[in-house]
Amino acid sequence: MKIALVSATGMIGQRILQEALRRGHQVTAVVRDPSRLMRQHENLRVATGDIFDVPSIAQAAAGHDVVISAYGPKFGEEEALVKATRSLIDGVKQSGVRRLLAVGGAGS
Repeated sequence: MKIALVSATGMIGQRILQEALRRGHQVTAVVRDPSRLMRQHENLRVATGDIFDVPSIAQAAAGHDVVISAYGPKFGEEEALVKATRSLIDGVKQSGVRRLLAVGGAGS
């Protein structure tokens, strides 16, 4: 499966990336700063993209089977999640990808 993983350098994103690669999937890590991604793998490609920039998400997601978002706003900036989600949905629609998964969590 070809997976576009948004926010691949975050805590959850790194774990999803590791598991997807372990299972043999082809993964495109969509990150704002590629230098932060320390992982290398034959099935890993890196694309620069910003969850708040619809065209960059559309471009990075094109040609994939699924987009997975591991985006989590900083503490105190939770309202950014609404803007990020709208942008992500629009970008994925524009890319032609038909599946979008969002992984989230809640602090104790």
